[in-house]
Amino acid sequence: EVYCLCQQPYDESRFYIGCEKCPEWFHGRCVGILQAEAEGIEKFECPRCNPDSRFNLANLSKLRLQDLEHVKKLFKQILGCKHSLPFRKPVDKKTNKKYYDVVKEPMDLETVEKKLNRGAYVLLADFLGDITRIVENCRYYNPPGTPVSKTAENLETFVVQKVAILREKLLAKK
Repeated sequence: EVYCLCQQPYDESRFYIGCEKCPEWFHGRCVGILQAEAEGIEKFECPRCNPDSRFNLANLSKLRLQDLEHVKKLFKQILGCKHSLPFRKPVDKKTNKKYYDVVKEPMDLETVEKKLNRGAYVLLADFLGDITRIVENCRYYNPPGTPVSKTAENLETFVVQKVAILREKLLAKK
């Protein structure tokens, strides 16, 4: 069985969010919802059922040039957050030999920055998807409660707070 807008089979390493109007499930990274913010969403309606919801409009509308500047500003805030430190570079293959066997879609902030600078992010959901991928990979590879998994959760909480402000800016210009 396939899920989400991306029509991929179930993957235990990913966070999913269910629509309240239809029986469909979506990867948080595909619809721009971070796991840490999902608990605070009273009623998630997917892009098919409610394309004009605040989340769907902000996360799935094409980013304009001025919007990208806001995303770059958010990225600088993420880099400035102390919780981003372990995720700034790709995971070292020498010190984490099994990481690339376990994690099929590695992501790090250096790669995000390169993609951001070359204009690879068309939607806010694309950018948030890569940030989510960093956190999901950490959760999947590292046992819960370890220092690095706690750091990933703290980073995600930081991003949730900042992206709420960014979404408001994007919606104000629509």
